[in-house]
Amino acid sequence: VLSYVLSVVDDPCRVMDEVHRVVTPGGKIFILNHESRGEFKEKLNKYVLRHLSRYLHFSAVFDMDPVVDEKKFSRVHRGEYGFLPTITMLILERREN
Repeated sequence: VLSYVLSVVDDPCRVMDEVHRVVTPGGKIFILNHESRGEFKEKLNKYVLRHLSRYLHFSAVFDMDPVVDEKKFSRVHRGEYGFLPTITMLILERREN
């Protein structure tokens, strides 16, 4: 379970590499994180949250898609919840590599 982790670390791809290393093939990974999607949310993030994020030490403009390596993980579920910013839940399964 990675709950609001990926947007606060310096290298989220490295975190996902470590997740891939420690999770057994077929194992499930649950990721919950804010994610900026859509034009209005992008503008809100750009002008408001981005400035706050410097003080709160998280990345306000964040897209989880580039962080998930499709060669290592298959996507089981993607759900979006909340209003501003969107809260995204991903359920991934570690591929047999």
